[in-house]
Amino acid sequence: MTTINKKVDRPKIYTETDQILSDLTQELSVLKSRMHQLEGDQSKNNLLVEKMVFQETLTNDMIESQQKEIKVNKENYQIIANVMHDLKSPVSDVVVNLNGIISEIEDKETQETLRDCMETASNILETFNEVEDFCNFESNGESQAQEWADFREYFQSMVTSFNQSLDLGVNDSIHLELDSDLPQKGPIYKETIKVSLSNLLMELKNACAELNVTIRISSNHCGEKYGIDLMDITVSLESRNPLDLTWSDSWVDSVRQNQKKLVKEGFNLLKVRDLLRHSGGSLEVLKDDRSLKGFRFHIPLTY
Repeated sequence: MTTINKKVDRPKIYTETDQILSDLTQELSVLKSRMHQLEGDQSKNNLLVEKMVFQETLTNDMIESQQKEIKVNKENYQIIANVMHDLKSPVSDVVVNLNGIISEIEDKETQETLRDCMETASNILETFNEVEDFCNFESNGESQAQEWADFREYFQSMVTSFNQSLDLGVNDSIHLELDSDLPQKGPIYKETIKVSLSNLLMELKNACAELNVTIRISSNHCGEKYGIDLMDITVSLESRNPLDLTWSDSWVDSVRQNQKKLVKEGFNLLKVRDLLRHSGGSLEVLKDDRSLKGFRFHIPLTY
């Protein structure tokens, strides 16, 4: 009789050491997985940093290029201003000479002809003056600094000053409306706003028999950047009386069409437009169909 010997597996006894080793093995596996994840994140972060460095370099290059362009434009304006200044001298001599000739001539018809010539020369001289002033303004234009102010007090005081300084007639009036959401205090381009408002009021006064204007001040949020709440201030000037000005979508065509009805042939309005642009703002016209009824400009409260 044959006996078959079988190997009997003995039950394995897990000790505390075995449990520790098992836990450490699992922990090691988790750590390896985390290391692989960190290596992947580091690779992505390196790529992101490289992109940010590239964008910063590109931005700096663009800023430098813009600064060069601004400098060249200012130089161009200064050159034109110098040319205008040189052209004024012979035209001024013509005006003076014609005036002297007229006083020596007795023929009335000839005198009238020469007076027409002198008036034409005077108009040309005035245009040269305006072009020179505008080009000098552009060549020296700098953004105004913001100043801290109490908004309501600032605008009320300014409108009071306008009523006293703009040589308003008995029937002229300026009304001020302040939006209820307007912040109480903050940084504001005080000088830019004052100059812009003053010159735009002059345009409206020049374009209607009686100045009756409402100035509305409001603010609007423009989002958030780097944790800063961005906000613009909006200033609207609307005439209640009709203005003898028509305005199209083209500033070039509109200024040309209304040249004789605008202050200083339109250069005054263009100065306001560029002054606001230098401070990060913009100017637009308010229209009823094609008839101009006022102006509106936006300028940053935070910039």
